[in-house]
Amino acid sequence: MNSHLITGGYEYDTLDVFNLFIINATGTVFFGGDTSTEQIANLAAGTAYEIRSGVSRTLDPNDAAAQLTRDIHSIFLQDKWDITDRMQLTYGLRYDWYESSDLPQENPNYIARYGFSNEVGFDGLDILQPRIGLNYDMPNSDTRLSFGVGVFAGNDPTVWFSNAYQNYGGALGVGAVLASGGNAAPSQCNDLSVLNVLSSGSFQGIPDCVIDAGQQQAIGDAGAVNATDPNFKLPNVTRYSFGVEHNTGNDWNLQLDVIYARMSDQVAFVDLSLDQVGRAPDGRPTYQQVDVLRAGCNATFVGVRQGYTGVTDECLGGNQDVYFTNQPGDGGSTFTTSIQASKNFDWDSGWSMNFTGGYAYNESETANPGSSFTAAENFRAVVATDIENLDVGPSFRNTAHNFVLSATFSKAFFGDNRTSISMFAQRRSGGPISAAFLAPYAASIGDTGGRARNMLYVPTGVNDPNVNFGDDFDTDAFFTWADKQGLKRGKIQKKGALSQDWSTDLDLRFQQEIPFFGKVKAKLYLDIENVLNLVNDDWGVKSYINTQDIPSAVGVVDAVISSDDPSVYDYNAFVNPNSLQTPDSWDSLYRIQFGIRADF
Repeated sequence: MNSHLITGGYEYDTLDVFNLFIINATGTVFFGGDTSTEQIANLAAGTAYEIRSGVSRTLDPNDAAAQLTRDIHSIFLQDKWDITDRMQLTYGLRYDWYESSDLPQENPNYIARYGFSNEVGFDGLDILQPRIGLNYDMPNSDTRLSFGVGVFAGNDPTVWFSNAYQNYGGALGVGAVLASGGNAAPSQCNDLSVLNVLSSGSFQGIPDCVIDAGQQQAIGDAGAVNATDPNFKLPNVTRYSFGVEHNTGNDWNLQLDVIYARMSDQVAFVDLSLDQVGRAPDGRPTYQQVDVLRAGCNATFVGVRQGYTGVTDECLGGNQDVYFTNQPGDGGSTFTTSIQASKNFDWDSGWSMNFTGGYAYNESETANPGSSFTAAENFRAVVATDIENLDVGPSFRNTAHNFVLSATFSKAFFGDNRTSISMFAQRRSGGPISAAFLAPYAASIGDTGGRARNMLYVPTGVNDPNVNFGDDFDTDAFFTWADKQGLKRGKIQKKGALSQDWSTDLDLRFQQEIPFFGKVKAKLYLDIENVLNLVNDDWGVKSYINTQDIPSAVGVVDAVISSDDPSVYDYNAFVNPNSLQTPDSWDSLYRIQFGIRADF
């Protein structure tokens, strides 16, 4: 066993969860108007257009919290095998499994709607993760090659699972009153005068009828339900890596790394209440919301992403019941390659320089990044062509190109106390964003998310038979912009078709060592971040397209399906994303920081 180093172990992680998150917990009052002047006037007068409140069934918010305990067990075994003095093989296995005796409260209405229980927890989740790596030092050369492949589990999904414990449809209800009369059932707010929330200039609080409506919805287990797929699998990636490190004869260190990761069983969030009813003028699916428990409804739920049969007008409406499951098929991938060169220079004058330069290229594609803590937000805050079956495309967090350069010059002017000047420069591309319809479009296709997240259709031209252009729609500006961005005419645009601007950073540090205590030295330093902006107010300024609704998409066209002809879109207005360009005030300003540091 002299050439083998075998290691193993066991890891135990336990977490007691008390997760209390209630939207509109203290009530929210909305003031509207066609213009900002009208909105301010309505606010001053106390004339609301909607009042909404999230209410616990006991009226005590703490009783609506998700409370559970989950345990993660991990065992691992690894062998590091020195095959030769130049070749080392490392291989092993890791096995993780979850345990929990806690389950969400079962909702009988949920079972009646969908034919299966929402009482699904952590217990039984597991994943096996084999891994292998090889290092090889080439003969007669200061070059090392490395290869690796392995399975790696994703992050702990506890926060996503906990949604099912709090939002089982009976812990929380939502009470509301709207000026339009579209009150959330069950509602007792028949008197719309409660929308006048001021009396003698004082706020009168959330109306009792709104609180009562929310409580009765919870008591009746009639609230929206978040549930977990009983066959849910832990998200994971299979990662392949290759690396080369070479030291040249003149002391340059050169590195090349290539990593490819294939994602499997990635997370997905589906609204079970949706039923495909047809197709929009550009061919994408349209949906309607169905509740089989409504009076007179004889519809039947077929399955996840399969909708319903026997739907009639009596069935329309219901809650947004979000189902936490896995992305079918392709889960996405990441490809990264990076190169780096570094060298230490020492000169007879006493000066030295540590230099590093590098470049990284990255492609990252995913369907639903799961960027929110809540199930509802993870369903609606993601770009889509088909809201129930998401496409894989560029991640909005992806940075395709990243150039870095750093150098530190130093010399001891006062004894052995070194003076140093450090520079760090970075030039990187902006992340991808998607071109989308504005939020009102969502209602046209039955999107319960209600966000500016549905991918834009670019007409073939002004005579596209699928589109009626309104009098206020600037077709010249729109097509000029679309063509400049490389958007394809006559097509629903692909995810990530637009991009944010490139950005540049230049930072400096001045540092001086000084005697401090015994052999310990202290370091005085002065940091200047964004030096370019210090030199000139117009330099180093960063800006971004303010996507306004969701981070990964910008709404550019106000459109709906025509009420006169459902085979045609009405394009009402174009919002040029250039008009949404917003300075990043925090990252654009220079900052100067002075400090002292001593390491003992």
